[in-house]
Amino acid sequence: CSDSDNGIDPYKRGITQSMRAVAVDRCTSVGVVEYSCDPTGRLVADHIQCPAGCYEGTCVRLAITGYAFDPFTKSRIRKVLKN
Repeated sequence: CSDSDNGIDPYKRGITQSMRAVAVDRCTSVGVVEYSCDPTGRLVADHIQCPAGCYEGTCVRLAITGYAFDPFTKSRIRKVLKN
């Protein structure tokens, strides 16, 4: 069994391959399904919540960068970047 993201890492998309199957980390409605190898070499799945959401099989990290002006509501809003 091999795992391209070297185990359980919800912030890195991985491909896990065993003798019987190949699985790619994927998003669900509340987080990510993180595939990895157990100590006996079997492919296993862990369901991990992603508080900021999931994108292309990885949990999203958020960084608050300050405030911006919203011209439609004419108010200050927090500007958030996803990385």
